[in-house]
Amino acid sequence: MRCAAWAARYLEEARPLPVHSVYRRTVNLYAGSRILALHPQEILLTPLSAALPLSEEAFAQFSAQVSQARAVIPGGGCLRAGGAVWQVGPPQPWEARLQIHLTFPARRRLLGALRPALQKAGPKTGGLSDAAFCLTPQPGDSLPTKALRECLRAMWASPSPAARAASACGMIGLGGGLTPSGDDCLVGMLLAFAAAGQDERFARLAAGVEKAAVRTNDISRAYLLCACRREFGEALHRLLQAAQEAQPLREPIAAALRVGHSSGLDPLNGLAFGLRLLEKE
Repeated sequence: MRCAAWAARYLEEARPLPVHSVYRRTVNLYAGSRILALHPQEILLTPLSAALPLSEEAFAQFSAQVSQARAVIPGGGCLRAGGAVWQVGPPQPWEARLQIHLTFPARRRLLGALRPALQKAGPKTGGLSDAAFCLTPQPGDSLPTKALRECLRAMWASPSPAARAASACGMIGLGGGLTPSGDDCLVGMLLAFAAAGQDERFARLAAGVEKAAVRTNDISRAYLLCACRREFGEALHRLLQAAQEAQPLREPIAAALRVGHSSGLDPLNGLAFGLRLLEKE
């Protein structure tokens, strides 16, 4: 069972992990002060997750059983809930903390590949569409999307780093879904600054996000706080690695776009916008 490194000890100990919420392809548990998301193995890891080696049918049975239970009990390579037992194997930790520092040529390659991908995928996917490259409201934008474009435009126009960070934090909680588009976009911006080695910019934005994260729901807040610790999902790691190694970017971008409904598109918008800001400055 592959999992985020921090989660390994919780999956080894035979202590009940209370149920937070259950969805068709995700079971969220409380693990200490954090949230642990369990999902099928075909889904790439997030900084909150563990991938269970279960078929889609078996995971559906697992989630149905968990929905009737108050807790999941791990230990011994198994998960127990409501009297049923699933063999998932011992934890295999994966490090979500970003280790990649993109060179300037790699950042240029990545930004050049993101522009056409977002412009093509955005109108079909929803979320922020192609807001990283189009800052003015567009016909058909939802009210949250219009507000998010305004936040990005304010960031772009601001000469002050402090004002720019304040505009960014205004995005928290904006948009629909379990992880609102504004939150996902901020994850991408934090990724851009971390990957580019812009420690001061990263720290300023992360400090603002940590303070304002109370304005969003607890699942999305958990992902934002992961990003503030430089912890990001596997799809984003693979994308940056491909950019750094000058590999083709089409498939890594497509894989990142497949995450969630718009939870792949929106971080990529944030990543692209963050890289554009760095070029502008």
